[in-house]
Amino acid sequence: MSNKKSKKNTSRASKDDHVKKGKATNMHEETDGMTELPSDRLAKRHQSNQNVTYITIEETDTGETIIKSEESDEEILVEKEEVKETKEPKELPKSQSYADKLPKMKQKRRKKLNRRLATILTIFGVSALALIYYVSPFSKLGAVKVQGVKTIPPERIVETSGYKLGDSVWSQYYTEQPLKNIVKRNPRVASVTKSFSGVNHIVLHVKEQDEIAYEKRSDGYYPLFKDGRVANEKTDNPDSHYPVLIDFSDKKYVQKMMMSYDTFSEEVKENIKEIYYAPSKANEYRISIIMHDGNEIIGSMTDIENKINYYPQVAQQMAEMGIVDMEAGIYSYSYETRDEYEKQQQKIKEARERGDADLDLEGSEEINFDEILNLDGNQEVNENENADGE
Repeated sequence: MSNKKSKKNTSRASKDDHVKKGKATNMHEETDGMTELPSDRLAKRHQSNQNVTYITIEETDTGETIIKSEESDEEILVEKEEVKETKEPKELPKSQSYADKLPKMKQKRRKKLNRRLATILTIFGVSALALIYYVSPFSKLGAVKVQGVKTIPPERIVETSGYKLGDSVWSQYYTEQPLKNIVKRNPRVASVTKSFSGVNHIVLHVKEQDEIAYEKRSDGYYPLFKDGRVANEKTDNPDSHYPVLIDFSDKKYVQKMMMSYDTFSEEVKENIKEIYYAPSKANEYRISIIMHDGNEIIGSMTDIENKINYYPQVAQQMAEMGIVDMEAGIYSYSYETRDEYEKQQQKIKEARERGDADLDLEGSEEINFDEILNLDGNQEVNENENADGE
């Protein structure tokens, strides 16, 4: 009996012990002025190496009470508490019902409908604006401006272009025919470009070309350009630095001459005064060029550009003014020799017309002008070859 009592007392004492231990521990924790977590308590006990004391109370048969104490670590208890605290139940995802999904579906449908409505309104708005612009004055050509002209009146450029005020500005702007009309109908125009200005204005940028010669007509002098075209407007005071074409009745000969003239050296161009169209039975392209230094050049438009640049060398070797024949080769002779030949030929012609076969001409023999020219020509060729060899 006494043993059973002592065991019961021991179990009670151990329970009381645990209660006292818990109270003692709580009192110890509250003295710090703040509540500490189990992990904090474990850290402190590791640092201070303090142990927990268990008290056992036993009663003997004689009525005496025996108190026993034991020391053990509290780490196991703390770790168990920490494990309990960390284990928390996980929340499972809630299944959404159709009633929960309905607001989101309505929102998506509303956004899709708004996008479609915005697209329709945009298309309709753009179409309406385009229609309003098409019927408004802003879509019609309001004005044509001309820039870059010096001698041609701007009104003539606009007139020859073919632009029509009041018609669609865009259909006229994106066609090249007006620019072609300007160049074709205005020989002085070398090129023309266009640009857009303001709301409905077209600006023409014109580049004029300078004349390189003049054509003499009955009513005055007309400027000539390197492509052979003749200006529409005449001038009463031609520039003396440019040659004058005379007796060129056909445009094809004018164009041919200008194409050849454009290849002449500047030294030769500055010395040319007049160019005559002087065709013969053997050569329809025969020309006669009068120079400022008093000499005359005879040649053909077909090959004059290959020979005339040698003229300065030939002129230096001439003892007196005369003719430089470049039609068949390159040779020169004086005006006096030519005049004598022409006088003799005239007398022979008159005698034949009278039927006087025994006419005594000046000189015992007839002058053979071809022999004279060949002799002079051979001499000139040799001199040119010597000059090239030196």
